[in-house]
Amino acid sequence: MEQTTGKTNIFWTGGLDSTFRVVQLLMSTDRIVQPHYMIDGEESSGNEIDTMNTIRRRISRDYPGIQSRFLPTIYVNSRMVKPDEEIRHLVEELRETQKVDKQYQIMSYYCKQFGINQMEVALTKLSAEKDTFIYFRDSPAFKYFSYPTLIYSKPEMYHIGRENGWDSWLDLTSFCRRPKVIFRQCGTCGPCVDAVREGLQIAPHIPNKSNYQDTFLELSA
Repeated sequence: MEQTTGKTNIFWTGGLDSTFRVVQLLMSTDRIVQPHYMIDGEESSGNEIDTMNTIRRRISRDYPGIQSRFLPTIYVNSRMVKPDEEIRHLVEELRETQKVDKQYQIMSYYCKQFGINQMEVALTKLSAEKDTFIYFRDSPAFKYFSYPTLIYSKPEMYHIGRENGWDSWLDLTSFCRRPKVIFRQCGTCGPCVDAVREGLQIAPHIPNKSNYQDTFLELSA
């Protein structure tokens, strides 16, 4: 049974999967939610940060009583995360037989560097782009992660959201890695293909601009 009190660390991107989990924790438990966002220089980063701030403001407006449990996002420059030789070796062994996205390796470095266990990583049970990671997620290289959303598909997340009145927040999510000018989904990157495969329609998303007031974490090299 999931603990209903305490603090949960989660990698949040403003996408459907991680946003669903953030909302689920805030609305269905009394847990303190600590989001983390890895800045890796992709062109989608600005859009994702805007999206997270928009969602945060909307949740805080609709339910001001939960603001104390929704901690400021910790932004992490991936280039400042210290590599770990043990994790690197384990990942290189995995790469002998399967593709391992570098982002998961850096995320694991980060968790080990700062002593974070049970960091939530939002994956769905049908994830086109992430299929390979699902196969080796239990490797010791990723022992710092947990996967509470793996029992859901994206349509199931939306269904649960509608049932609980969260759909207006989930509709604000953004997942495209190559947003065009006005932030339309490109329809061809991995996350867009993932969404289509799971039965979702690709629609334009134009988040509101915001002031970035969340907490930035300075990491020593």
